[in-house]
Amino acid sequence: MRPMQIAIEIYKKALSLDFTQDSLLLMSSLAELLASTGQIDEAIDLFEEFLSNYPSTLGYIVYQRFVRRLQGIEAARIAFGRTKELRDSEILDHEIYIAHARIEYHWNQEKEIARKIMGWYSSCWLR
Repeated sequence: MRPMQIAIEIYKKALSLDFTQDSLLLMSSLAELLASTGQIDEAIDLFEEFLSNYPSTLGYIVYQRFVRRLQGIEAARIAFGRTKELRDSEILDHEIYIAHARIEYHWNQEKEIARKIMGWYSSCWLR
């Protein structure tokens, strides 16, 4: 077995333990390792399954950046769009808006879209 495959198996085993299965750090490290070996679909599936079980603002921010880097602008926008229900129910907080606006502003050079997102943020969180 190759060293990368051994590392992947170690991460998978670590994530299967009761006291580490909700670890964003372990899961995102495994996703990065999978992506670095060309297993991008498996990495994204791992992230999505994790977030469905353990939704968090930080988790979705890391996921947006991950898919933006691997799949581009539209993938990050779709990831942000999928959080609408969680944003509306306030499971995710205001930082998700700020993080996505920063992606649009700095990485995508889309200043108007970033302003629009900050407008949504202000209408939802600054009441």
